Amino acid sequence: GIVFGVLTSDNQVDEVRMKAVRQISEGVKLTFHRAFDLCINKDEAICSVIKLGCDRLLTSGQEGTAIAGKENLKVLQQKYGEYIRIIAAAGVKIENARSLIADTGILGVHTGSGVDYDYVETHHYIDPQVFGDMMRWKGANIDLVEAFVNKCMKGW
Repeated sequence: GIVFGVLTSDNQVDEVRMKAVRQISEGVKLTFHRAFDLCINKDEAICSVIKLGCDRLLTSGQEGTAIAGKENLKVLQQKYGEYIRIIAAAGVKIENARSLIADTGILGVHTGSGVDYDYVETHHYIDPQVFGDMMRWKGANIDLVEAFVNKCMKGW
């Protein structure tokens, strides 16, 4: 699938450019990314995203983190969950993912920093003096990913 999102200069879903993205990616799952969180009118924005044929919406509930946006996520799920899959993002970690799912009714979460590690710190053969910031990136810790999945799915 593809994760993409385009807004107009006044923070509305750019339907013209997103239609082009949808046409180019025909047959592929399309997720509208957290650009949605910058939209002024969330109901208008999500209706545009649905009309454009996006399969998923990645959002923090228009707050800094998904935990802070929990109530908005719940409302989005209740109003639009039958038309698009709402995926909570931003600050989702092993400690809060399961309660976020339970409290909002959403069916998906996205985590990044919740399961990562500093690649340079764990791969000592990479010399940061030589490669500098070019080699500073995060990698997924498979043990954390497994623990995350197990914790989220426990009891389902």
